[in-house]
This record gives sequence, structure tokens and C-alpha cells, in this order.
Amino acid sequence: MKIMIEKNVKVPMIISFIMQGLALAVAIICVLTQNIFLPEDVTMMEHKIIPESVYLMGLGLLIQILFLFLVMGYEGRSRRLAAGIFTGIYCLCSIVSPWVNVLLQTIIARSSGSKEYGAYALLGSTISMLTSGFLVISTACFFIAVGRYGISINPEPIPSLDYPENRENRGSAPLD
Repeated sequence: MKIMIEKNVKVPMIISFIMQGLALAVAIICVLTQNIFLPEDVTMMEHKIIPESVYLMGLGLLIQILFLFLVMGYEGRSRRLAAGIFTGIYCLCSIVSPWVNVLLQTIIARSSGSKEYGAYALLGSTISMLTSGFLVISTACFFIAVGRYGISINPEPIPSLDYPENRENRGSAPLD
């Protein structure tokens, strides 16, 4: 049986999806139209430059989609562990991304030369400037949704000996 997502979790998740999707769309448009941003001799290369930030935005959207599937399908009572895991994964991606960026820039600088390295840096900073507002709002709303989901309790009761309806079935009065 599927559970309806509470409105206080659903609204920030929708805003987070929209903002993350807009940021990813802007980044993809920048990659597809990079000849506008880059010098002419760099755009004549046989391959397009794709900064790692585009992949990280896609990964962020994937994490949000996985969280939505968890929210829609999880029927357990305690939600804190799931919320903690998604918070940790999202934070880990943010911690690792500068390291990956430096590693990729080092590889590009050693293998391709200064023109491609400059083009990579220019396109990456352009994408960063154009998407930062979307990503800040998306991240804030995602953490709001995860936090609200983590502190909420499944509205459907799970039978247990501690529930009042089960106490009267045992035949003894509660010790209240």
C-alpha cells in the first residue's frame, strides 16, 4: 500500500526538482552553445568540452529522484535513518566535487594544453555563474524536505503491544 506524501514534504521537493532541473537545463544549453562563450580556435576541436559540474547537477537530480521514490514507497515507522543516508550522500557529493574538479583540470592541463584548459575553466565558471541561484534554492529546499521527512512519523499505526487499542484486548488496565 502506497502512502501519500505529506504536503510539508512534497512542496519543498517539487521546488527542489524544478530548480535542479532548471540548473541542469541551463548547463546543458551552455555546453551545446559553447561556441558562443569560447574562443574560435577552441571551438574548432572535434569534441565538446563538458565541465564536471554538469555531471554533478545530474547526480544531484538523480539523488532527488531516488529520495522521492523512497518517500513514496517507504512504509516503515522510523524515517530518520533514510533521511540521514540521503543527507550524507548529498553532502558527500558536495565535498567530493571540488576534488574531482581539480583532478579533471589537472588531467586536461597535462594532456590537452593551455587553450583547452582555459576553455574548460571559462565554460565551467560561466555555468557556475548562471546556475548558482537555482542550485542554492534547490539544495535548501531538498534539505528542508529531507528534514521534514526525517522527523515525521508514518501516519498509519503499526500494531504493537504499546498501543491503547491493544491494551484492552489483553484484559489488564493501563498503568497511566
